[in-house]
Amino acid sequence: MKKNLVVVVTAFALALLSAACLFAPEEIAQFSGSRAGATAYFIQLYGAALLGLAGLNWWNRFSLTVGIHGRPLVAANFMHAVAGLGVSLSAIRHGDGGRLVLGFLVFYTALAVTFSL
Repeated sequence: MKKNLVVVVTAFALALLSAACLFAPEEIAQFSGSRAGATAYFIQLYGAALLGLAGLNWWNRFSLTVGIHGRPLVAANFMHAVAGLGVSLSAIRHGDGGRLVLGFLVFYTALAVTFSL
């Protein structure tokens, strides 16, 4: 069986982001301009959610994403991408658009466009 390249690349990208969130939450909070404290806790929760989605993508790397059988996988990735895109746009609109938020905006735009196709 052939690997689904989009799902594999997304799994690796989410796993890398997850590792950063789980193992360096204070540094990410400090880089984003927030005080490390409760923010670090929420960054780790976000990392845990990303790890779950990365695992879902990895375990479905040989599955077809077209038709009725791939719909749940594509829908989960698309909803995550659209929510991340909306949060990034909201942060920029409220004046919190640092380098980190702009990076997330580019990442989530690419994911949303990819999974919408």
